[in-house]
Amino acid sequence: MGCRNQKMVVVDGNAGSILASIPVGKGCDATAYDPVLKVAYASSGDGTMTVVNGDSYAVEQLVSTQATARTFTLDPAQHVLYLVAAEIEVPAAGGGRPKLRPGSFQLLTISR
Repeated sequence: MGCRNQKMVVVDGNAGSILASIPVGKGCDATAYDPVLKVAYASSGDGTMTVVNGDSYAVEQLVSTQATARTFTLDPAQHVLYLVAAEIEVPAAGGGRPKLRPGSFQLLTISR
């Protein structure tokens, strides 16, 4: 689970216990787990994708993406992440959402 406090929490679904708490970027929006590669991912609005080893829960890599690329999906068959992003036209005021530049939609892909 991605949390507002810049943590990704790994929970044992059967026991309900917390297995690990891992630092991730600011504005974490999405998480996924690839059971074949045993890797967890957390995307954040600060333009980072945190890659976590599923056995040790250690951060393997911090991938630079784009500031608005915080939502993604995992293709578990191909082991590819697809992130959506757009350019910021007007920065957010008072913690709100930024205004995005029309026509700047992008699809980013990350693979091993």
